[in-house]
Amino acid sequence: MKHIKLSLILLLFISLIFTSCKDEDTTPTDKIEAQLSASKTAYNNAADGAWILITEAEYSALTTRLASVSKVGTTDNFFTNTDNHEINGGGFTWSNNNSVTMPSGSYLFAFKYLSNTDQTITNSRVKVSTTGRYAGLANFGTALPSHAGGTNYFVIKNSNIPIASGSTGYLAMYFSETSTYWYAEGSDEDVIMQWSIGNATTTPNTSNGILLYQGLSTTEKQWD
Repeated sequence: MKHIKLSLILLLFISLIFTSCKDEDTTPTDKIEAQLSASKTAYNNAADGAWILITEAEYSALTTRLASVSKVGTTDNFFTNTDNHEINGGGFTWSNNNSVTMPSGSYLFAFKYLSNTDQTITNSRVKVSTTGRYAGLANFGTALPSHAGGTNYFVIKNSNIPIASGSTGYLAMYFSETSTYWYAEGSDEDVIMQWSIGNATTTPNTSNGILLYQGLSTTEKQWD
């Protein structure tokens, strides 16, 4: 009888240990971090609101593996239609006049853009507004980290400010260096883009085309 009691106590002890381990939530609370590999350390070490340079593969993983993701600013087809890529000077804030906007309540968490330059880019900025495409454009996060020309990809650490309920989010960008844009003069796909000189919102000028920048947003916050 004594052996039976000891066995029951031992089984109870093992059961409690198993239950305790099972109750521990090992699911990553930061689903952005879970999709990063080469950039994981930089992401973990970054301050809140800092943009981190990531790889194309990591950007693609964020696009497909996070929930409720919207591509905003520019659609993918403009990036791939290289026959209609043109070059434009830097030092401008650009805002595309299209319907590729951020939904109410969504968080901007990643960004990519194409630049045609042989210079090191150090001061480009992501901008967001809920006032309109060409009004109230404010810097979103830090300046983009130093990078070379070409298509570059970024993620922001701990994006905490959603697009206000009932509002639409407009994505824009300050290009500090030469930029590449899609242009189709005279076609049905012409898109009006507005631009202002400098890293500020001023009276915009109008041009036909679309600047090649894109953001990822989600209505579900999936990070710490």
